[in-house]
Amino acid sequence: MLVQCVLGIVGVSVLILVVLIYQRDGARQAGIRTQEDLEARMAERTSALRDSELRFSALVESGASVIVGLAPDHRIVTWNRAAEEVYGVTQAEAMGKDYLVQFLPPEARNAVAKDIDKVLSGEPTQAFENEVIHRNGKRRTLLWNVCRFADEQQRPLGLLAVGQDITERKQMEMASKQINEDLRRLSAHQESVINSERARIAREIHDDLGATMTSVLIDIRMALAAGAQAVPAIRDRLVHAQELLASANEAIQRIVSDLRPSALDHLGVWGGIEWLANDWQARTGLSCEISIDSALNQLSIEGDRATALFRIVQESLTNVTRHANASRVELQARRDSDGVRVEIRDNGIGIGADRLLNLGSPGLVGMRERAYRFGGTLQVTSEVNMGTVVILRLPV
Repeated sequence: MLVQCVLGIVGVSVLILVVLIYQRDGARQAGIRTQEDLEARMAERTSALRDSELRFSALVESGASVIVGLAPDHRIVTWNRAAEEVYGVTQAEAMGKDYLVQFLPPEARNAVAKDIDKVLSGEPTQAFENEVIHRNGKRRTLLWNVCRFADEQQRPLGLLAVGQDITERKQMEMASKQINEDLRRLSAHQESVINSERARIAREIHDDLGATMTSVLIDIRMALAAGAQAVPAIRDRLVHAQELLASANEAIQRIVSDLRPSALDHLGVWGGIEWLANDWQARTGLSCEISIDSALNQLSIEGDRATALFRIVQESLTNVTRHANASRVELQARRDSDGVRVEIRDNGIGIGADRLLNLGSPGLVGMRERAYRFGGTLQVTSEVNMGTVVILRLPV
């Protein structure tokens, strides 16, 4: 059996399809003839296309987002009402204009042209934001998403940019950032004042109260040596008073050290940290391995910066004592390209990931604020039963 199809067009409106079926001996067995009105089909397709265009146009015009369509040569082919409001330019004025030349400042044209070329070439794009200027000079910030149109051969036909006005959000972010900066400056000023006041109080306690108590202690010792031992009751009272004064003197030294670490004044920041670690090891009985790079001695770290560094290390060691249940601590200080890197690592019980994300204790917040004040960062990493690592990076 042989099937033969004949397609013919009569005029411009009628399509005729004839299907002939032959047997093997050549005799025609059957014939099927169909015809279709091409004009009606074309009208249906034109109507569907028109409806699609109308729906797209309505969507573009009614949308709250700014919609700008560009041809490959950067001419404007789509410009909705939201674009008219943001730019202060009507659709009639914008259509056919070069977007780069008419609506961008000269300094931004090259960068935007490169981004447009990337989109037209089919490279993946991400949302980006930039400022646009209204005809009256008012600036707005838009967040853009851009996609391209291409034909069946993937040749670019143009692009469509959809922009969301985020001016108010950016203003709120900037205001919030400014408030945070002001609060940090205020906090830094307060801490500087507190440190100065602590240093003054520490000097007065050491110079006045400490000296007075030392004098009383000497008098008691002289009284004991002068014969008070002959009267047991007086001797016992004097010995007890001597013990109390010695204990009070130790308390005064601790208070003075807490107010203003004297080791910073006498040993410098690195000598003071080494003294702090050794003192902590002696008081807690825990092992503390100290490694301080000699190259750090070439850096000048003084004043509030030295105090902040000392206090961060001090708070880290205090946290180990309180929470880590560790037996060993490693304290390393190195010089890197930016300044100083201090790492404090323990072998304690660690912190779970859920708790690590919510670390907001006053001690840790204070450590981070001290680091931030001087342009540094504080990083805390930990795993359960794997210990905790505190890394301080401080530019010098």
